Amino acid sequence: MINEDDKPSLDELLSAYLDGQLSERRHNEIKRMAGHDPELAARLDALARQRDLLQAMPVEKAPSGLAQDILACLERRFILEQYPKITRTSAGAKQLFARRVVTAAAILLPIGVLALVLWQILGPFPLPDGWFSGGRNGGEGPVVVAPAGSDPLPVPTVPYARFSAVLELQTEQTRALRSHLEKVIFINGLQELCPPPRHEGATWTYVIRGPSARVGALLDDLRDAWSLCGGANLTLHGPEVTQAVRIGDVTIGQIQSLLAQPSDLQRLWTAERFARLNAVRPVFPPADGGVEPAKPVLAGGHEIRDPRAEDQVDASLVILLKRP
Repeated sequence: MINEDDKPSLDELLSAYLDGQLSERRHNEIKRMAGHDPELAARLDALARQRDLLQAMPVEKAPSGLAQDILACLERRFILEQYPKITRTSAGAKQLFARRVVTAAAILLPIGVLALVLWQILGPFPLPDGWFSGGRNGGEGPVVVAPAGSDPLPVPTVPYARFSAVLELQTEQTRALRSHLEKVIFINGLQELCPPPRHEGATWTYVIRGPSARVGALLDDLRDAWSLCGGANLTLHGPEVTQAVRIGDVTIGQIQSLLAQPSDLQRLWTAERFARLNAVRPVFPPADGGVEPAKPVLAGGHEIRDPRAEDQVDASLVILLKRP
């Protein structure tokens, strides 16, 4: 019995037997086995008939150029296997789409930032509940907490006035700024209302109290020395202890605008606007690089200043001169 797994090797051996390619010993062995094994003899007979049929077929000449065509096909297949086909259309479409997205983002981003700035300056701000609930003695208003790691918000050490704020001025020229400040205090007739300055460490403290008009004029006279300041921050306090708005990089025009507001509500609300405006100022600096003009006084409110009360002491400004 012939094993199926041995058929390929046996067929090769029988084919060699028919072609006379075996040695004499192997030839005689195959002949003896075929005489005793009918299945092997039948297999040998079938291979002999296949050989006769193949030999009887006419011999045709191969077409000219067949060898070159085969070599070219093999060479092309080899190149394609080494360098995969690149889908140029798909890649080009993706690059074009990416460029369009980047271009759109570059156009829309400045527009979005500009719209945000305009909204912060001009847009209506919804007032939280409780702003109108208690006037001077009610409602919590805006509560601003100093960032982690920074100095706490300064608190005035004088009784609350209609305008109550702490102005921190950073300067390397303390002597020159002190001299100019004391000069404008005298010029505006506020020396009798202001206690003597205090000196603690690297900080000089001036407590300025007086009518809003005189305090505004004093600030106007400080413009000549404003260039001596390396930084100016204002903390505006409301009638409640928890009410405070900190304005970084404040300008004289902004302080004067806060002085002109007729109510605590409008003053705190305007201070919030200034704080937001100054926070984005590095993105859109003023075109002339100067100080912004004073903003208009908001309409409405609960407290209306008496224009005849020019000598009423209604403003308290604590100025801290600090050496960095």
